[in-house]
Amino acid sequence: MGKIDTLMRTYLSHPDICADFIQHFVFNNSLPVTEDMLQILDSRQSSKDNRHHFTKERYRDLFISVRDKTFCLVAGIENQTDLSNIMPVRSMGYDVSHYEQQIRTLKHQHRLAGDLSAGDFLSGIAADKKLTPVITLVFYYGEEPWDRSTKLWDMLDFSGIGPYTRSLVADYRINLIDIHKIEDTCQFKTPLGILIGFMKIRKYKDKLKNYIKDHSDFFSHISSDLFDLLCALMHSQWLIDAKDHYFNNKGEFDMCTGMKDWIAEVETQGQDNGLRLACLIMEEAHDGMTPAAIAEKLQIDSGIVSMILKAMGI
Repeated sequence: MGKIDTLMRTYLSHPDICADFIQHFVFNNSLPVTEDMLQILDSRQSSKDNRHHFTKERYRDLFISVRDKTFCLVAGIENQTDLSNIMPVRSMGYDVSHYEQQIRTLKHQHRLAGDLSAGDFLSGIAADKKLTPVITLVFYYGEEPWDRSTKLWDMLDFSGIGPYTRSLVADYRINLIDIHKIEDTCQFKTPLGILIGFMKIRKYKDKLKNYIKDHSDFFSHISSDLFDLLCALMHSQWLIDAKDHYFNNKGEFDMCTGMKDWIAEVETQGQDNGLRLACLIMEEAHDGMTPAAIAEKLQIDSGIVSMILKAMGI
């Protein structure tokens, strides 16, 4: 699990944030989800290979039991910052692993109770026993929209296979949550919507300035773990190193001021780097190198070299 995914797991583990996430993405806001309906489960899942006598453990990013008086289900959340070509198979594996785990638990209970009929003895569980539904949500918050497979069939080569035979092949669709396709972030009860809006524009510094200003009340009073998450999302080591500077006497962090300072620092560094690059190009040009040779030596686009030399009258 990468650092950003670990920080996101911590944030989504907050009871109010988790309830808001489940209410929106699992129940489409049709059912109010309260914190007392949720239980964070052990994210480790064991998958046994009886033939080779070994147990393989899988780790979900977050595993939650959702229960009220009328139903129970479990939801696994897979935090994903990178595009993946194998997500349907990976997600399917998580679901199968948990169903197998439920079956092992039921078999163990029946063995202890000794209450199986002759007809159910081979399967190991009673016919009236039902498994708890499992949902896997792929929460994707990479910088670019998801453009990889969203179902198992997308990964399969059906060349030469007729429609009837193809229909016999089971499909599996992932429950993809792509932040780039979430248009209305005001539907959330918690600041989760603000975070999603932030992630959608985090690589655009000008948009970030306005977004921070519009949500200054939120960004001026955030927790330590959310500060770390925002820094990781922006790949800002500068902000991480300066974190203590933005701590206030209320036990909160002023990311609003922090990000303004960071953006100003990035812009200053950009100007300094631009000046240094221009000086290097001028030095090489004075030594008689052609624009193409300069571009190759400095590993930059030849158009940039020509533009700078033209601006300098060289």
